[in-house]
Amino acid sequence: MLNGGRSQDMKLDMMVATSVFKTFDNDLDFLSKVKPPFKLEGSIKFFSKDGREYLRKKKLEFEYKPENTEKIIDHLDKVGEDIKISTKKTLRNFLEDE
Repeated sequence: MLNGGRSQDMKLDMMVATSVFKTFDNDLDFLSKVKPPFKLEGSIKFFSKDGREYLRKKKLEFEYKPENTEKIIDHLDKVGEDIKISTKKTLRNFLEDE
């Protein structure tokens, strides 16, 4: 998360990282894909307090699977009611209805 940069306080960062991994059950798939909301400068201590809530929300987004609401309808099946429309075939029938 430091983008290859060096940590300013390695001991604190290791404690925070261990705590984050323990909180999120060592889920490397999630933790490798989540990015902080801003560039971290020399320390990951953001994830000790405020960052936990951010990670929790991102975890919920990561695990969300929308409900499958797609219905497949065969084009040969009848759907709905038939509408009867009388067609005027001759001029006389048309004029009689007017």
